[in-house]
Amino acid sequence: MGTTMIRTTMRAKRAAAAGTIMVTRTIMVTHADCGHDHDHHHHDGGSWLNRITLLAIMIVPITVGASYTPDADSAAAGTHTGLYNPVDAEASPLREQFSIRKEKPALPPALAAAEAARQGADTPAGAIAQAPPLEEGQPGADPQAQAQTNVYGAFTLEDLKQQVEQSPEGNFMLSVPEIAFTVGDTEVENVLGGQPVETVAQIMPEKLNNPNGTRARIFRLFVQCCMADARPLSVPVEFGKEPPAFREMGWVKIVGSIEYVVEGGKRVPLLNAKAMEETEAPKNPYG
Repeated sequence: MGTTMIRTTMRAKRAAAAGTIMVTRTIMVTHADCGHDHDHHHHDGGSWLNRITLLAIMIVPITVGASYTPDADSAAAGTHTGLYNPVDAEASPLREQFSIRKEKPALPPALAAAEAARQGADTPAGAIAQAPPLEEGQPGADPQAQAQTNVYGAFTLEDLKQQVEQSPEGNFMLSVPEIAFTVGDTEVENVLGGQPVETVAQIMPEKLNNPNGTRARIFRLFVQCCMADARPLSVPVEFGKEPPAFREMGWVKIVGSIEYVVEGGKRVPLLNAKAMEETEAPKNPYG
């Protein structure tokens, strides 16, 4: 939901409320103050007709205000330019918030002791030992991956299982923002790629890199401080054939696997869908 849309919604609701107050006051004045003191029976018919007319006028802004809600208006989010923009995961301040790598995983005791001995000192109590760094030029010495290892420790499938909830079927249950922000973390990409993933999101047609019409786009709205700054975080979904019928902006549950591809000069996660079904909106639809 874009900022412009949300502000328009708020203006519509304020207008409806103001219209209700204004018309209500008009009705009260019409009923209570006719400008002179005498029996009103001789023009009761006209008075009631005026009241009915004013009530009808009052109903219009109330109805418009009630129907002009984010849910009814949220289809406009599909035209929000941010919906189809890839997430700049490496530069975004939201990276830590949505990273699935929450903490430094500790080495097994034997490896931790070996590393402590290599460094010539005992590992302090509570400290987290890290794998020894690879020398530059040594096979597998990816500078980016090594920098991540130095900060977090090596990330493994076991770490993924410990840090991400799995469904009874064994699918890793991730939100769209969490999927989007795995980009750029080489170790996480290597571990998560190809693993079964399950996510719940809203869905729209795909407008990018979709020459064969086999893709859709799923997203979740992220609200940082208030609805006025809500913005969509999205990932493309590949079905390998025409996507199943869906309701635009509807909520779906998708099961599939992640692969990382370069499109438009940017590395993006692509969800290869194996199954999709409509579902209810979550209790917290944001993020």
